[in-house]
Amino acid sequence: MVQSNALNKLYLILISCVTLQLEYKIVFELEEDIMNSSIIKKLLAIVLIGFFSQIALADNAMSAKTIAGILVGLNHFPSDSDKTALMAIAEDDSNGRAYRAVATAVSNIQHGATDADKEILNRIIASDQAPDEVKALAEVVVGLMHSASGDAKETLQALL
Repeated sequence: MVQSNALNKLYLILISCVTLQLEYKIVFELEEDIMNSSIIKKLLAIVLIGFFSQIALADNAMSAKTIAGILVGLNHFPSDSDKTALMAIAEDDSNGRAYRAVATAVSNIQHGATDADKEILNRIIASDQAPDEVKALAEVVVGLMHSASGDAKETLQALL
């Protein structure tokens, strides 16, 4: 019975992934046709592109919550299950580059962030284009030593 439930969940995840890939394919095909379309088709394409960009924003928001949740409970280094979740975020191209970089940095933590990861995170913090929530996550990771401070935990709780 447990295997059946696990298989059903895996099946639903696979269907979701295939659906999302088809939706992105449709958007890209629409973008190619925009130049040769009527005004109604152009408006429809704009609406669809706007809709699918919201999906990407939702991915970033879910990624931020996942990273924040891991950081709140972090003690010296992420657990194996935390690392699995972080690497899924880091490898998902629908997440923004900054979110993927923060996820990678958190998965690499051994009592604190590596110097190489801190360099990348400091660039995110200084960026005018990075969203505030990913900057906040980057700041927490840069300042982290063994676990998040009280102030950092407050910042992380606000992201949950």
